[in-house]
Amino acid sequence: MILTGLDLYDENLTALPPQIGVLKKLEKLSLRWNKLQTLPPELDPLTNLERLWLKNNQLQTLPDTLLDIPNVRVYVLCNPDLQVSDALRESGKFVLGNTQRVLKIV
Repeated sequence: MILTGLDLYDENLTALPPQIGVLKKLEKLSLRWNKLQTLPPELDPLTNLERLWLKNNQLQTLPDTLLDIPNVRVYVLCNPDLQVSDALRESGKFVLGNTQRVLKIV
């Protein structure tokens, strides 16, 4: 069995383990309602990732390496201090808005 979706909702995570990078077939990753302050470089090999939910974390920036994941859409809500580079914002891979809008897009 191949894992294509992982929901780590409200697990009080402060960091992701480096092993997350071995889940090469992962398409959907929900990290909502955790305490993440950064995203690890181990997400970079997840080239099949299509949806990354980051609602309600303590993220202050998003890495531009997310641009290297071909089909990813990043959904960030309720992260008021988040800084996003112009490159990521202009890529169309970044969605910031209310929950109802995001649910319509997905």
